Amino acid sequence: MRYLFGLIFLIIATGSALAQSSHRIKKINPDTLVSRLGTAYMKAPQSVGLSIGLFYNGKDYSYNFGSIEKGKRILPSDQTVYAIGSISKTFISLILAHAVLEKKVNLDDDIRKYLKGNYQNLEYQGRPIRLKDLASTTSALPENLLIIPEANPGTPPDSIKILRRKIFSLYNRQAFFDALHQVKLDTIPGTKARHNNTAIQLLSFILENVYQIPYSELVKNYVLKPLGMNRTTYQSPGSLSGLAAHGYDKKGNAIPFFSSPTLSGSGGLTSTTKDMLKFIHLQLNPKDSAIQLSHEKLVSPDVYSIGLNWLIYKYDDGYSQIWTDGGTYGFCSYIILYPELNTGIVLLSNENDETSYGKLSGLADGIFNAIKQ
Repeated sequence: MRYLFGLIFLIIATGSALAQSSHRIKKINPDTLVSRLGTAYMKAPQSVGLSIGLFYNGKDYSYNFGSIEKGKRILPSDQTVYAIGSISKTFISLILAHAVLEKKVNLDDDIRKYLKGNYQNLEYQGRPIRLKDLASTTSALPENLLIIPEANPGTPPDSIKILRRKIFSLYNRQAFFDALHQVKLDTIPGTKARHNNTAIQLLSFILENVYQIPYSELVKNYVLKPLGMNRTTYQSPGSLSGLAAHGYDKKGNAIPFFSSPTLSGSGGLTSTTKDMLKFIHLQLNPKDSAIQLSHEKLVSPDVYSIGLNWLIYKYDDGYSQIWTDGGTYGFCSYIILYPELNTGIVLLSNENDETSYGKLSGLADGIFNAIKQ
């Protein structure tokens, strides 16, 4: 959601061009369409690799462009592993939805009910932070409690990797809660939407307390195992068998993957287009109560609404889209659902710059415009 306002502008512009809809899907040749759009995406000089997963007309399609490593011709596949960044937040929020349905928690609960210690600071003007505030980006918490310093320009990638590992060794669960005690809210929780890593990491810890199970195991038990997402993990891409994509910045510098074993709940998952298509199937299931709860509108700060870490937009003619994106050092990802068309798209890129989100959303928009009637 870091580049949300540009994306919202794109959505509004698209919405004004929509024809009268019967909510029927247009049957096209997706190979020709996606090949054209993916080739156009790769023309940007900074592009390295791109994998696209499309669920359309009851079938899965996979498309790949570029390379998993700059300077080499190694085409990605539907099994190539990418970091998916903040898309990870929707996995944690789905566990929250299950906890609500299992009557273990209530979305309106004060989060301090699930924290040990005194946190009088986690309220503003008498309004406490609620569980649904954590999952709807409206908690008023700072985006990051523990800041990762940027390396100096020209620092070799191996040195960056060593530096970040050293920093992360100090960023553990205790350090997180120590920092949480020092937070001073500046607005009423539940009223202002803004990108937030702290909130979902805190939600991960709360769910651990509720279930007495590590959140990585909760994600595995509730999502990965049931769906057979065997190549989705909180590990480094390189730790899995097979080929993993290398991440790059806009200047073409290789960016080593890094994560904290205890602080990766907000964006630490890695996955593939094949696995993410399975996740899309789940998200499009109208009979799954946890999914329906995840997609309910909790707040509407602008022309869009927010569910449990999903953004929601409704066009005037009845079409809707539900989406989120993710970005890490060197990777950019985007997932979007079109419920009325029973269609979903996931896009994974191993290059990240200030234009990446807009380009990926534009690519998905090109597919949407081609298949709607």
